[in-house]
Amino acid sequence: MATVASCIVDVSARAVDRAFDYLVPEELAGVQVGCAVSVEFGSRPVVAYVIGLRSEDPNAAGYKLKPLAGVLSGPYFDEPAAQLAQWMAREYAAPLSECVRLLCPPGGSPKMKRIDGRWELVHPGAGPVDDRWVFLQPAAATARLPKGAVKQRKVLDALWGARGRPAAPSRRRASCA
Repeated sequence: MATVASCIVDVSARAVDRAFDYLVPEELAGVQVGCAVSVEFGSRPVVAYVIGLRSEDPNAAGYKLKPLAGVLSGPYFDEPAAQLAQWMAREYAAPLSECVRLLCPPGGSPKMKRIDGRWELVHPGAGPVDDRWVFLQPAAATARLPKGAVKQRKVLDALWGARGRPAAPSRRRASCA
């Protein structure tokens, strides 16, 4: 008996919108549901996601299974999440690879890209977090929002935070006596 992995290839095409089986070599026996793996698909390497594992006789299928080429990550999701992705694909007529990709961290899943005629693995990764995405300009102290701008007012109040919002200038006109 050998371990067989059901994998979703990260290719957005209706013609390949199903799971493909790959043999798990002994050196990759630690692969789990949710792992990103490298597989040979047609004549090129692609990234795929394991959505199921089972033990079976590899010769019983009547055809030879290709082996997994490598494990690229730890598990991004578990078996119930893999079932959720399959349900979403059926329910919303969405490509299965797109539904599986929703379970992966943003910017964290590896990709195969053709660079100078060769296929190379690229780990995009997210950049460092910058806490200066939103900040108040000096003009915010005198901003006059329309009466119905409830959400904008909440955003400004949140940005002022503990510093406290400065007092708004008086709207009364000076009168001469």
